[in-house]
Amino acid sequence: MKTKGGARRPGIRWLAGALPALALSAASAATIHVAPALATAEGTAPDTPRIQQAIDAAHAAGGGVVELDPGTYVSGTLFLRSGVHFRLAEGATLLGSTRLADYPECRPEYRSNTDRQVTRSLIYAEKQEDISIAGPGRIDFRGGAPVFQTGLNNDPRRPFGLRFISCRRVEVRDVTLINSAQWLQHYLNCDDVAITHETVFNHVNQNNDGIDIDGCRHVRVSDCRVDSDDDGICLKSNGPAPCEDVLVENCVVSSHCNPLKLGTETTGGFHHIIIRHCRVVPSASRSRHINGVETALSAIALMIVDGGTLDDVQVSDIRASESLAPIFIRLGNRARRYTAGAPAPGIGHVRNIHIRNLTARAVGAMSSHIVGLSPEHPIENVTLEDIRITSPGGGTPADAAAMPLLDPTGYPNPDRLGRTPAFGLYARDVTGLVLRNVAFELRGKDARLPLVLEHVNGLTLADVTAVTPGSSRPLVRLQNCGTVEVLSPACYTLSLGNP
Repeated sequence: MKTKGGARRPGIRWLAGALPALALSAASAATIHVAPALATAEGTAPDTPRIQQAIDAAHAAGGGVVELDPGTYVSGTLFLRSGVHFRLAEGATLLGSTRLADYPECRPEYRSNTDRQVTRSLIYAEKQEDISIAGPGRIDFRGGAPVFQTGLNNDPRRPFGLRFISCRRVEVRDVTLINSAQWLQHYLNCDDVAITHETVFNHVNQNNDGIDIDGCRHVRVSDCRVDSDDDGICLKSNGPAPCEDVLVENCVVSSHCNPLKLGTETTGGFHHIIIRHCRVVPSASRSRHINGVETALSAIALMIVDGGTLDDVQVSDIRASESLAPIFIRLGNRARRYTAGAPAPGIGHVRNIHIRNLTARAVGAMSSHIVGLSPEHPIENVTLEDIRITSPGGGTPADAAAMPLLDPTGYPNPDRLGRTPAFGLYARDVTGLVLRNVAFELRGKDARLPLVLEHVNGLTLADVTAVTPGSSRPLVRLQNCGTVEVLSPACYTLSLGNP
């Protein structure tokens, strides 16, 4: 190890009207270099004590950089300490140990539903401040190793990759993260988090999420490339703390589940969320560990099912390809307790959502849908503006006449409703729905209408169009709807003749 001196710069600050931008640059901070061992035996963890000693020394000195020099390292759980910036030089690879004994159980003070899912991780921090992980090296968690192939969903024997709990001023940047045994990175009840320029590839096991932001405040996720088997960039609320003041921007996301998602766990809710300038693209992997589909389930999934409130969500400038239901907004009542002793949550709220400038291509005969719980518990105030959705068709006359079963207590994936009676958008139990400059294009045969709306009160249609092959058809079917306003320019369907 060798050390060179310097002073550490101050960390993240929350500025009024802005999202966090970390200044955890460690260019002039004291640096402890860790060199690779002369020989690293496969399946062992000889580097854990040396790396942990360097982290502890930097922390004891008041903060600094621990840098892995070029080479390969094998490690079990590392505990990141306040003021320590863990850096992987170009050509440095940290491998997760394939011995379960190298991952001690860690049970955090903050209680959440993830208590039953995870007790181990490769890099762990709890109640730490001013910490970071940076590249350009990479971390391979080796979650595909036989010891981690347990075949059980949410198995706590399978470690997470990175796990930060109740931490402040956290940055992860310019690093490649691959092959976790479960969720790749989990930020729980943290404040002031910046995740930038990550490359994520996670396709070796069940529950292979890309980025999970869970009950955190003041978060920025930007310029990341995420390709995951389970959810891509996912905001959750597994405990009482809400996810709030979160910006996701300039990311490219692939997923065999939901690339951009709020939920499934929703106890604390979501407030003031911005998702913008992102692309959803097909995965480089066609593995089917989770849902058995090659495409995404929904490009944008927003939901409340375990109590909590989803309020003020703005999604804009999204291009999405290959999803079954491009837009999925749901209020349900699974009512799962976040811990065994917690009270059962009441019915939550989904309100004030604005999705603008979305271009999406659906695959299969499913469609986008916005579904509340009942007329007494609707989704409130949703605006879809400047939307273009292309659908392949495939709906039958039976689909067109079907009344979807809501399954309010089940797992809230869009395929729970099956084929809806519309090929473009199905909305039910919504108060305050605005469709402005929305276009649906049908590429194949389909017996369904573009829009079917049930129990929608306070509906505004402005420049809503559909292009359909074959004979002309109505644009929309309204069932038990009230207060409908149609604004100019007119809404219509255009037939292009037989396909």
